[in-house]
Amino acid sequence: MTTPPAGNDLAARGVSVRLGGEPVLRSVSVTARAGEVTGVIGPNGAGKSTLLRVLAGVLAAESGTVQLGAADLHGVASRTRAQRVAYLPQQDAAQPFTALETVLMGRYPYLRRFQLEGRRDRQIAHAALARTESRRFAARGLDRLSGGERQRVLLARALAQQAGVLVLDEPLASLDLRHRLAVLATLRREAAGGAAVVVALHDVELAGRYCDRLVLLAAGRVASCGSPREVLVPEQFRAVFGVEALVSRDSASAAGVAGRAERARGRAGARWTWLTRPAAAAPAGWWSGSTCLAASSPTGMAVRPWRMAQPGRPCAAGATATACSFIDGCRGDAGMTACRALARRCR
Repeated sequence: MTTPPAGNDLAARGVSVRLGGEPVLRSVSVTARAGEVTGVIGPNGAGKSTLLRVLAGVLAAESGTVQLGAADLHGVASRTRAQRVAYLPQQDAAQPFTALETVLMGRYPYLRRFQLEGRRDRQIAHAALARTESRRFAARGLDRLSGGERQRVLLARALAQQAGVLVLDEPLASLDLRHRLAVLATLRREAAGGAAVVVALHDVELAGRYCDRLVLLAAGRVASCGSPREVLVPEQFRAVFGVEALVSRDSASAAGVAGRAERARGRAGARWTWLTRPAAAAPAGWWSGSTCLAASSPTGMAVRPWRMAQPGRPCAAGATATACSFIDGCRGDAGMTACRALARRCR
């Protein structure tokens, strides 16, 4: 891969935001580097969406700065900013436009006033629809699509901007498992092509697999920032999410839980097992957890069968399942150990 352009680096320095008089972000500093996928994670109300709005330039911070390359983001002309930064909000109301018309809106930053889209714009829009497996919806109105179908069209609109920075707020919302994996593979390809990708995710497992770096927010502050291996540790699960967690790494991958670019080049992917219980759970001693698996390459993800223990049954019992499988009914330390052994053994 060629060296990503430094002009696509996006950095917030000491950003603070108040909404309705209440502090939402408190002196947040983060950097999204070109060529990487940076995941923003944290509990509800942590400030993830607000941070992404600031990074995209659609919300001005009360204090602090946002740099796009060497330029102050808010000093960049709006048309130029739209050519360089594509933003997908968490919620976008369904409009009576067709899917193709919606994706063509991503080409507006490149058009003069009253200029119509040309042949190349339409080619780019159709290619973006194809990349999100949405081309068959091209002539269908957004208000006639399901939530997941609409989300894929909106992602295609962001891709059609051909921006060097992608800021995406919960792009996996409403998507089924296959399309969630496909979207994340697409984002990794964008990063491999030199883009800086910033994505807010609630699925911590997938964030650990596909992101090069993670920013963990808690109450408007950065609780931790670094590689998934550095951020996804039991201490942070306890402090930020209020759960006790055990994170184990497959010995097949030196990268541990990190969803780094090595897997996009075909190296063995890490498997991440985590077992949790609420910090103040009842009845005491009961654990639940999940095992999520990844194939060797996220660009060719194939979910293989795993075996899972079913609720109320011993960990040794189970049924074949695909995708993410949940392990429940493991009581106490012995049960947790059995669950860990099961997660490693059943592939």
